[in-house]
Amino acid sequence: MENLFVQYMQEFMQAQGTNVSIINPPYEDMRLFDGGLRAQLYVDYDFAALASRLSQTKEHTIYTLTDGFETHYISFKHPNQDTTLVIIGPYMTQDYRNIVVPVSEQMKLPQIQAKELKEYYVGVPRYEDNDTPVTKVMVMAKYLFGKEEVATIDASTILQHNPEAYEIRLEPERLLSYALIEERYSIEDAMLDAVERGDYQEALKNRNMLSKYSIEARNPEHLRNQKTLCISFNTMLRRAALKGSVHPAYIDSVSVSFAKAIEAAVSINALKMATEDMVKKYCRLVQEHSLRKHSKIVQRVLNYIDFNYAEALSLNLLANIAGTHANYLSTQFKKEMGLPITDYINRIRIRRSLPLLATTNLPISTISEKVGLADYNYYTRLFKKVMEKSPSDYRRSLRG
Repeated sequence: MENLFVQYMQEFMQAQGTNVSIINPPYEDMRLFDGGLRAQLYVDYDFAALASRLSQTKEHTIYTLTDGFETHYISFKHPNQDTTLVIIGPYMTQDYRNIVVPVSEQMKLPQIQAKELKEYYVGVPRYEDNDTPVTKVMVMAKYLFGKEEVATIDASTILQHNPEAYEIRLEPERLLSYALIEERYSIEDAMLDAVERGDYQEALKNRNMLSKYSIEARNPEHLRNQKTLCISFNTMLRRAALKGSVHPAYIDSVSVSFAKAIEAAVSINALKMATEDMVKKYCRLVQEHSLRKHSKIVQRVLNYIDFNYAEALSLNLLANIAGTHANYLSTQFKKEMGLPITDYINRIRIRRSLPLLATTNLPISTISEKVGLADYNYYTRLFKKVMEKSPSDYRRSLRG
């Protein structure tokens, strides 16, 4: 019987960047629970013995485990099938740079495998001590098991092993590090594809998954290194928005704003918030300004109108901009946009007048001129048609 809460928990944890393995008898998938680390390091690691130890744990009990590699896991038996194991992890609570040497020595790894371990750590998500997956799972525990109180047991000995008991794989095929690199790039590609489509929720989900990966520092100063990563992130999102057919002028404005914010940041937390804001702003750019559904001719005209709405705009002028005949442009524009080109221009002008009405005390006649409608009476008629109230009523409604 399916347990929807297990499914929700799995989706939630994986969206946070932490793997969740559902392992059924005869537990052949146990060799993958750690992302392939043990299979990569050892010739003959006994996964069957590990599965046996985990299968002997109690029902309705959450086990926390830490192995000799200083990676953490959460394990419990599936609420609806006690022979099925749920394993959350691996994840870390320490900076891998502080532990890779002592762990390599403790686990008696030769230099070539110590390098593999370092590359493995780069792909393992890291959490602060007060915000680990244990905290999240405990919040969900009563829904998972249908009871208010669920026991939690530290059972790290289950994952501990004597490093001298197994034969080290001295010529690794580097499948582990390659797989981790491919996974990171896959998540990155999914995020950029979502930004290109303007899909904020999907882009944010992949950004959260990506943020759990450690990237090797190019600068020993931590804040400076994070700023460098944020600058690269800004560049990636800028290119995704450009692929989403957003005019470079819009992209440049957002990109420059974030570049300044990154340099001005004085904390790691400020930079983390900036990356989330970047995803939101670039997705919004695509949502509001993408022209990918339109022909190149109409794209040129829409971009020109958007940046020159206050100027005198005629059909012949716009046809010259698009490199086509006026009659063809008129027909094609209405076909793609659903309204005549003059109506579209007027709607843009009315829309651009709204912030001026809301945030300035300029006379309405001055505002109408600023948006390209010199005839105040004509502007008022257009405004009522689009907004269903006069410009003065609109201004009063905003100011109480």
